[in-house]
Amino acid sequence: MKISGLFLIGLLLMTALSGYLFSRIAKRHRRLKKAIIGGAVGIGLGTIALSLSMRLIADWRLYNVVQWLLLVYIAVALLAIVVGLTAATAKRFFPETWARHRRQISVAGLVVGLVPSLILYYGVRYERFNFRVERVEIPFRNLPDGFDGYRIAVIADTHLGSFAGDTAKLLPAIDSINAAKPDMVVFVGDLVNNFADEADGWENTFRKIDCPTRLAVNGNHDDGIYYAWPDTIAKNLNTSEIERQYERLGWRFLKDTTIEIVRHADTILVHGSHYRTKGEFLDTDSLLLREKFYVWLNHVPQIWDSLQTYHQPPLDLAIMGHTHGGQIGLRLEDITISVGDLIFPYNIGLYDCRPSGWLFVTPGLGTNGLPIRLGIRPEVGLITLRRDD
Repeated sequence: MKISGLFLIGLLLMTALSGYLFSRIAKRHRRLKKAIIGGAVGIGLGTIALSLSMRLIADWRLYNVVQWLLLVYIAVALLAIVVGLTAATAKRFFPETWARHRRQISVAGLVVGLVPSLILYYGVRYERFNFRVERVEIPFRNLPDGFDGYRIAVIADTHLGSFAGDTAKLLPAIDSINAAKPDMVVFVGDLVNNFADEADGWENTFRKIDCPTRLAVNGNHDDGIYYAWPDTIAKNLNTSEIERQYERLGWRFLKDTTIEIVRHADTILVHGSHYRTKGEFLDTDSLLLREKFYVWLNHVPQIWDSLQTYHQPPLDLAIMGHTHGGQIGLRLEDITISVGDLIFPYNIGLYDCRPSGWLFVTPGLGTNGLPIRLGIRPEVGLITLRRDD
C-alpha cells in the first residue's frame, strides 16, 4: 500500500493549519504553544514516516487498520480546524467577546466542527454499503439480432480485505445482480487490496450469483504492486494465487483471452486483457473487430485514449472500473461532480466515444484508501445491448 503524494500533502497541510491556529490562540501561554507546535510537528513527521513504511505492510488486516487510522486522523484534523478557526476569528476580530466568552465560543466551534465528523461517520457506516443498480441501454447498428436485449451485469473493485471478512456485507449487491437476471456477469478487476488470502472464505457469497456466464479480468491491486515483496518470485506467486481465487469464486478468468458468446445462433466476442495492456489484442484481433461485435473487458480506463491513438480498429463496447467514481462527490441524474474527476478523464458512467465505441466505467462495490463513500454509492452496473436499426 502507498499514500499518494497529493493526499500526503493534504494531510500535512491540515496538520499545519490546525497547529498554527491553536498556537495563535495560545500565543501568550508559552508552554501550551510549544506543546501544540510540537504535537503538530510530531504528527506531521509521523505521517511522513507512515507513508514511507506503507509498502512494508505484510498483512492485509494491518492495511485495514491504517485506512481507519487515516480516516480518524482526517476527522480529528477537520474538527480541530473548525474549532481553531472559530476561536482564532473571535480572538482576532472580537477580542472583548473572546475574553468574556472564550469557553462558550470554543464549545460552539466544537459543535460546528462535529458536523464534518458526523458526515464522515454517515459515509463509513451507511453510504459505503448502500448499493445501487445503474441501468443503461446502449444502441448498436452492428449488434446481431440474437443479442438484442442481452443484459450484462458489471461489478468491480471489491477490495475484499476492506470488508474484514464480513461476507454478509456484499449480499445485497449479489441479490441485486440476481434480481436483474443478467445473461452475463463481468468482474473488471481489483478483487483484493494486495494479498490472495483476502479472498479466503468468500466462495459461498460469490457462488450465489445465479448466472452461468461469469467473466473476470485482473486489476492493478490484484497484481500486488502496492507491497514491497522480497523478490519477484514471491510477487508472482501471489498474483497467480489471486487468479486462482477468481476461479475458486466461480469466475472464468480471462488473461489476454478472446472468447465467443453464442445466443440464438448469433455470436459476439468478449476479450479480457491484463490491466497493463498496450493494445496488442487490437492488432491480433483486427480482422475479428471488423467482422464481429466486440466487447472489451479491462480494469483501467486511463488507457482508452492511448489505444485509440495507436490502434485504428474500433471497439463496440469497453467495460472498466478502477476509479471508484472518486468515492466522494455528488451524483445526480444527469451530472456527477466527484473527486475522481480531478484524476481520471473517464471517471464514472457511460461515455459515448463513437466512432471508437462506447465506454462504461463502474464505480465498483468496495473502497480503498479510506473506508468511506459519500455521494458516490457502490454500484452494480446493468448494461442492456440494443440493436439500433
